[in-house]
Amino acid sequence: MKLSEMNTQQLAACLCKIAPALERIGMDEGTNRAFAALSGKLEGGTRMQQLAQMVGALVPALLGAHFDDMVTIVAAMTGKTEEGVRAQNGFATIRDVKSFFDEDFLDFFRSSAAQEQSE
Repeated sequence: MKLSEMNTQQLAACLCKIAPALERIGMDEGTNRAFAALSGKLEGGTRMQQLAQMVGALVPALLGAHFDDMVTIVAAMTGKTEEGVRAQNGFATIRDVKSFFDEDFLDFFRSSAAQEQSE
């Protein structure tokens, strides 16, 4: 479910479930290096090249180092159990992730990143 579609109670419950996972991801030096390596690179090249750079940098950082955290986030955002997310078809998980990325969700992370860059 998209953040913009959640009522206040759903949003609070979801954010409480995902906050520890987001903290672990955000505090991880490897993840930070992967995001920093992408900074500025995505402005040039084709969309395919930009996507390839994102996948190459972020998949190992997020799914390699933070698989359990990603499962927690997907489960909380979709209302599924973590066991259900782990067992479902991989493309179903990709659809789930795509379903909760809306502008509100992205703006939440963009504002955090912009604040960090200005410090």
